[in-house]
Amino acid sequence: MNPTQRATPTDGQLRKILEYERRGDFKNEAVTGGLDRLLENYVVGNPSSAAAQAIGGLGEGGYRQLAMHERNAWLENVLLALEGRPTRTLQGPRARPRRAAQPAPPPNLDAPVTVLKGLKGRAQPLFEKLDVHTVRDMLFLFPRRHIDYSNLRSIGELTPGEHETIRATVWSANERRLGAKKGSEVTVGDDTGMMKVVWFRNTSVARQLRVNSEVLLSGKVGLYKGRPTFQNPEWEIWDEKAELTHAGRLLPVYPLTKNLHNRTVRRFTRLAIDGYLDKLPETLPEPLRMRLNLMGLQEAVNQAHFPDSMENQAKAIHRLALEELLPLQLSVLLRRRLWQESGTADPIHIENSLRSGFLEALPFTLTGAQQKALDQLLADLDRDIPMSRLLQGDVGSGKTVVAACGLVAAVACGRQAVMMAPTEVLADQHFKTLKEIFDAQGDSTIAEATPPYLQQPLRIALLKGSMRAKEKAHVQEQIEAGKVDIVVGTHALIQDSVGFARLGFAIVDEQHRFGVMQRAALRDKSERSVHMLVMTATPIPRSLYLTLYGDLDVSVIDELPPGRKAISTRWWPPEERDSAYAFLRGQVEAGRQAFVICPLVEASKALQAKAAIEEYERLKTDVYPDLRLELLHGRMAGR
Repeated sequence: MNPTQRATPTDGQLRKILEYERRGDFKNEAVTGGLDRLLENYVVGNPSSAAAQAIGGLGEGGYRQLAMHERNAWLENVLLALEGRPTRTLQGPRARPRRAAQPAPPPNLDAPVTVLKGLKGRAQPLFEKLDVHTVRDMLFLFPRRHIDYSNLRSIGELTPGEHETIRATVWSANERRLGAKKGSEVTVGDDTGMMKVVWFRNTSVARQLRVNSEVLLSGKVGLYKGRPTFQNPEWEIWDEKAELTHAGRLLPVYPLTKNLHNRTVRRFTRLAIDGYLDKLPETLPEPLRMRLNLMGLQEAVNQAHFPDSMENQAKAIHRLALEELLPLQLSVLLRRRLWQESGTADPIHIENSLRSGFLEALPFTLTGAQQKALDQLLADLDRDIPMSRLLQGDVGSGKTVVAACGLVAAVACGRQAVMMAPTEVLADQHFKTLKEIFDAQGDSTIAEATPPYLQQPLRIALLKGSMRAKEKAHVQEQIEAGKVDIVVGTHALIQDSVGFARLGFAIVDEQHRFGVMQRAALRDKSERSVHMLVMTATPIPRSLYLTLYGDLDVSVIDELPPGRKAISTRWWPPEERDSAYAFLRGQVEAGRQAFVICPLVEASKALQAKAAIEEYERLKTDVYPDLRLELLHGRMAGR
């Protein structure tokens, strides 16, 4: 039972309260506000009782000033007095030496998160798992979404299945066994009715909610015996002067880790906002904010956590997105400037006869989009400013043939060219494709062609990490001696042991798989600046590539060759995975092939994503045991 405080408790009531305090480990939580006021009322009403004499020995500090072991001994003594048994003589609590008050350190955004009141002990390592180490980190731990509990309802208006909020009076609050463990059962009511509310495995709510207090409850409405009910709702004591944190508002839902709950995150986020948000400096000048109609940074952080409306939340996210993307955009623009100012490049000019000869030798005609991309590529190569261009197009759109024309132009001008791929499988594929385009003959590492439109033989080499040492050394010697015109390879191309005689043009496929330093290492293989083309099949919205690839000019091949079917995209949520599997089976049974693409090769503790090896084994065993499945990933040797 959760006892409630009365003006003058009887001996029996006092005994129950003290026994409840003992079961609660002497935390001074048996009654709201602590025991001292209740004990004072008892002494006033029963001044001559033995229990009052025992209580009188507490001294000025009262029960709250006693150490835990002192509370235990004192409480046992009062219980003896209430039972009419002899009491023991207790030593008064030792006077604790007072230390001079130390001035509180000024609020600091980079202070450890433990400066927030109560965030110590078990909570600290939980927040560290979310990479929250400082107050600043806490302010910038933003919710994933918000649940709208801002519309207050009466109990009589509640709709089962809806997420709603009520303000009601607590009629009773008790601990009860709910299933296997104890929980809290609270009865609340308003002018339209009453309802029971339960919290499973949580007895603290029954101890914190006082009878006759007003409370806000927010959650999904359920039914129990035909009546509305809440199970484990969010709750908050109603205080018209205080800003709501846990209920009755747009409620933030945060990223969590095991044993860390949203209520805890909201509480400490509120402490961080109340105590430190005004220390967050503004990063944008006011005229710019006014011109773009942007929130101030402090307001944006506050509204991102506890918005007054969904409109304000959207404005806050807009401002915070700009805060995140602006430094990135400035850095890529600076990178572009440094690239173009790093030195002059040798212009690579292609004669019209060479271009037309290359195109006429192809077994197909370029699409309009390919022609446009090729014009842009060749125009860049013909300048002494180092090219920095992104070529984006779906798989099968013809990016490689556009790049191949640039390779021919470089070779015709006496320069070497290189094409770097992120995996050996992709490098093998490019090597094979270039051999077909140029009709080259040779072994698995070096091939030679004699295109009629080129006034010299064309030698293509493959260099990758899995090659035998002798084989690799031979290819490296040929490259360094200038006896190879085009090199296709993987990261092996940027090793210190690889040197070029006259590198002038570099192509990087699947640009997002390489870092800036890797691209720079490839560029540094030449004494003069190198023209750089990066290719990707990843569809990139214009607004995104202007931000992420602001250092690159962009060419897009958005037209598939004749005869290609339009691509149809469909998204299945995780709970409809079986529907996706059934669709794939239907395609296979119709005589087609299917590919299941995973973001990882092997499982990672840091990334919650599907891994190809595990997914292959699962699909082969559990989903498609009757079909022929194969595994392909970048770590496999070419075959």
